[in-house]
Amino acid sequence: MFGSGWFVSIAYLILVCVSLVAQDLRYAFVPAAGTIVLFFLSGFAVFRRVGGAFAIPWPASLDGTSPSEVVIQGAPLPFRGYDQDLIITFQVRRLPELLGVASLATLTLTAILLGRVSAEPLIHGFSLFRLEILCIAGWQFLILNLRWLSERRFLPGSHVTLGQIVSRDPGFVRAGITYQFFDDENERRGGHGPFKRETTDNAVLVFYDPKDPDRNMTQGAFRFHRFDLGLIPNQGTTANQDK
Repeated sequence: MFGSGWFVSIAYLILVCVSLVAQDLRYAFVPAAGTIVLFFLSGFAVFRRVGGAFAIPWPASLDGTSPSEVVIQGAPLPFRGYDQDLIITFQVRRLPELLGVASLATLTLTAILLGRVSAEPLIHGFSLFRLEILCIAGWQFLILNLRWLSERRFLPGSHVTLGQIVSRDPGFVRAGITYQFFDDENERRGGHGPFKRETTDNAVLVFYDPKDPDRNMTQGAFRFHRFDLGLIPNQGTTANQDK
């Protein structure tokens, strides 16, 4: 989300505080529910495709200068004696999760605006714990849909390359890695990302903003997009072989 999550979180916290002072949770729930729906729909507006594919060059191996194969997402990607193309297909995932949250936000917003269910009494009679759970749930739904919109905005304009895993951190709750890659200007860049403990991967795909390569993320950091990989002979190589 590249910092936008902080802005949304602070704005929501301010609205919650205003609602508690005014003793009317509608001051927080109406803007939050409307924003959730807006984020959900905007994700399809900024990038209309729910699936597709693109290719990056996969050079031929040079004896003694390159590894025999790269493993990403458990898939071995060997280097051959001829040029290949790495085909990367992407597909939207967890759409039911997004639809459920957006539907709940729509129902909440509709009920409050139509006056059928007033949110004002919620401030009275609620235990502090239940009230906290309700507000935290609203924040989580906001961040979830913000992440969806951020991925949809970032993916179509990003460049992708192969990243080298520099170090691994088993973590206490979630494993992670430190990785490095070279951008379009052949400058070394790096970052941190999530990683599965049980995987045998020795590399990652890195998606980065060509205007600001420090804004980057690995394929494992995408929550709402799945990536599948495969190698095919380069078309130019195939044509030469046919000749």
